[in-house]
Amino acid sequence: MGVQQGHLRFTPAFRARPRPRAGPVAFGSCESFRFYHQSFKVYWLQQQTDAIVRELSTLVPGQPLHPWFRKIVTRGTGKQFSPEHNARWTEVTRPILEGFFHARFFLEMAVRYAEFENPPSPLPSGYAALLYLYRLR
Repeated sequence: MGVQQGHLRFTPAFRARPRPRAGPVAFGSCESFRFYHQSFKVYWLQQQTDAIVRELSTLVPGQPLHPWFRKIVTRGTGKQFSPEHNARWTEVTRPILEGFFHARFFLEMAVRYAEFENPPSPLPSGYAALLYLYRLR
């Protein structure tokens, strides 16, 4: 993507990638299950979140990601599982899920709108959200 107010331009490398198709499992179902099951596997989402954020950061070189997004991701990463967390499960793990869900949402929107040469009209909320992520709106 190039930097232009109100317009996203994806890098040719990102636009050339094959686009994944949605599978039969609803988005977030496994992650939500792990949370309610109190599974330590919720902590594994941090690696996925970090990988997604690295990907999003490469789409607009030199353009920082929105500070609210960075704060959400920071609060939801860098945690190590400890048995003591079970007593404070939601307090400790909800930020992990929140960071993952935000990162995953923005990646899905980037994939959805990668093919667009110009902003769609009317402007879909997902496209507008990407503009906010990259501080172009």
